[in-house]
Amino acid sequence: MSKMSLQQFSKKIDNWKNKHPEQLRLAMTRAAQLVVRQSQSRYLAGPRPNKLEQVTGRLWRSIKERIRMTGTRITAQIGTNVSYAAIHESDTPTTIVPIRAKALFIPISRTAKLHGYQKGMKYGVDFAMAKKVTIKPRPFLRPAVEDMRPRVLQMISEAMLRGYDHG
Repeated sequence: MSKMSLQQFSKKIDNWKNKHPEQLRLAMTRAAQLVVRQSQSRYLAGPRPNKLEQVTGRLWRSIKERIRMTGTRITAQIGTNVSYAAIHESDTPTTIVPIRAKALFIPISRTAKLHGYQKGMKYGVDFAMAKKVTIKPRPFLRPAVEDMRPRVLQMISEAMLRGYDHG
């Protein structure tokens, strides 16, 4: 096998991307889906208090991947549109205070967590009240990306090698 310069190698990669964009898109999609599954199974499955766990499943279901191809550039995005996700993904604790009330309503029972306050619920059993709540970071996306980085790079490299061998 002859040696090639970094410039020659980079040119071969660019040529490969131009010839095999769908193969690269498929590899990126599979790699991103792997990261999503890692986030869901390892970081959104408990145990509390160090990790999040499912209450309604909304956050778990909302994690999606999106692959974009622009010219010879391909990117994968993994994220969620659930508003409270950013609080957990944050690097620092987040303090929440009431805006239009004297206290925060905090659901305790499963029924209160799923349906909110209902007539007949009991203070201290179904819900609690607090003047402020500090939520510690419990990231679920960034650690999954870091966990899977070696496997993702391997998957993309293997796809490129398969395409290089066949084209």
